[in-house]
Amino acid sequence: MRKFKLLVIALACLFLVGCATTKEPITGDEFVERTKKAGFTAIDIKESYSTFATNAYLINSDFKAIFIESRNVYDVEGVFLDECKNVNLKLTQDAKIKNDSGKNWASYYATDIGQYFYVAFVDNTYLYVEGKEDNKERIESFIDSIGY
Repeated sequence: MRKFKLLVIALACLFLVGCATTKEPITGDEFVERTKKAGFTAIDIKESYSTFATNAYLINSDFKAIFIESRNVYDVEGVFLDECKNVNLKLTQDAKIKNDSGKNWASYYATDIGQYFYVAFVDNTYLYVEGKEDNKERIESFIDSIGY
């Protein structure tokens, strides 16, 4: 519970203070195009998020990635905070955690017990990636290739 409180405080500070940097969100179509270029297939999963998503895609390869484009930023921020909490609950005290943010984006990285987690939002888009820590370089390369 203490780790969760620290996470919430850190994320709140990042949201309030932030940095001057901004990122450009991508659309669902751009996500599909960029994943194809990176050698992956994006599966449409909009039905699972139809209450708030305009687009939602899953990549299920040697890692799992979920991309959501929402109607508004508030839904995405809520999903982001919920997923950060969920990831945090999976971690041990030895976990390595990093938070980062800017004007219109935030990201949360965590590695622990052989797993790698990345949760981010940019404006009204959200990205969640989970995979084996051994695959960290490949996962980060994918994240970079789509601009997150």
